[in-house]
Amino acid sequence: INNRKLIVGRLDGVIAGTLQLLLQPPNNEAQQKIFNINSHFVAPWARGHGLAKAMIGKAESTAYENGANYLQLDVRETQEEAIQLYKSRGYKQWGTNPNYAQVDKKNIKGLYFSKKIK
Repeated sequence: INNRKLIVGRLDGVIAGTLQLLLQPPNNEAQQKIFNINSHFVAPWARGHGLAKAMIGKAESTAYENGANYLQLDVRETQEEAIQLYKSRGYKQWGTNPNYAQVDKKNIKGLYFSKKIK
């Protein structure tokens, strides 16, 4: 089943970021119109050049072209720049997981976002 699409961001011809767009498997009929953004990352040396925003835009257009009505994603509460990017693109927070990750034995909250694209 080909339900993942890899979106790559390049800076000066070098891969500097990636994002995975997850489509639902065919047997998940109830969520066929809801896609997920996963593993969105830009290398520290390439930040500040608009790659994260461009990859989100590409994910949104690809999801739209493939029939999605909604996009969902999650992010650690400590990733403040990413959170601001998602909010600026119209993503709305709908939930929080108090035990999303552990860093140095400390629990980090996870924030869940959704956006209607169609």
